[in-house]
Amino acid sequence: MGRDELLKLISEYQARVPIADTTIGLRALNDPHFVLRLRDGRRCWPETAAKVQAFLEEYEAEANRLNVLCTEDGTWIAHDRRSGLAHSGRTAKLAEVSLRKLLDQSSERAPA
Repeated sequence: MGRDELLKLISEYQARVPIADTTIGLRALNDPHFVLRLRDGRRCWPETAAKVQAFLEEYEAEANRLNVLCTEDGTWIAHDRRSGLAHSGRTAKLAEVSLRKLLDQSSERAPA
């Protein structure tokens, strides 16, 4: 996959799932500037494109398993369908981030 194909994949993905360019670069490659540099003409090795593509597929699967809703009093609740865990927050983002931290903690405690 070349640079143009990867940029198209990223743009199509961002139309479905709200995620920043910096988040993609940081989580996929530990380089928060990767997507910006790619948009500026940076070359992309096929192995790098494959890492980004694998991250996007994994992230979308994870995003699809979370429900986020707002209660009548304005509290946001994020719920993980797989584990049944939930967390609340003042905003949807805070609830989701808190739930992801909780999921990370519970996976660290799980026996191998």
